Amino acid sequence: MSIAIATFARDWTGIAIATLGCIWLLFVVYAGLWRPRIDIDEHSVTIVNPLRTVGIPLSSLIHVDTKFSLTLITEFGRFPVACAPQPGAFAARKAAKRSTEEASSRAALDSGRRVGDIPGTESGDAAALVRDRWERYRDTHGDSAPDTDAFPPSRQRHVGTLVVMGVLPAIIVALSLIPG
Repeated sequence: MSIAIATFARDWTGIAIATLGCIWLLFVVYAGLWRPRIDIDEHSVTIVNPLRTVGIPLSSLIHVDTKFSLTLITEFGRFPVACAPQPGAFAARKAAKRSTEEASSRAALDSGRRVGDIPGTESGDAAALVRDRWERYRDTHGDSAPDTDAFPPSRQRHVGTLVVMGVLPAIIVALSLIPG
């Protein structure tokens, strides 16, 4: 796309605008779609969202919710997981029918299970993994586990991402204002 735009741009500002626009678009796609993930180990859950990373110790976890997306709840707040959204209607019906062996997808969805908890969906599979590790942690540590408010989640903003998402469009606007 950058090459196509640059061929029609006759001066250096047009080429710079096209190149920076494509770089910005690729970065936004990377930061918003490819980088988000959830890492689960024996003692913590790490959520990498587009604009911040949160490390939640399993000892401070209170509830795993899947109402709109996978959300981990602690006494310090609610932490949504960007890579595990609730499925849409079509994906939910398809996954529900696969997981329950019902003849119709409507009957499978009416089984009383939350849509976000259906196995075979991003939120359902991730929630099952978190719940499994959380139960194993509680079984292993039992009464010796720290209180839920003993270790707050670690939070880290992605300052570089915020800067790139804000500065590149400002540079593009500034370049477009240069008289050609």
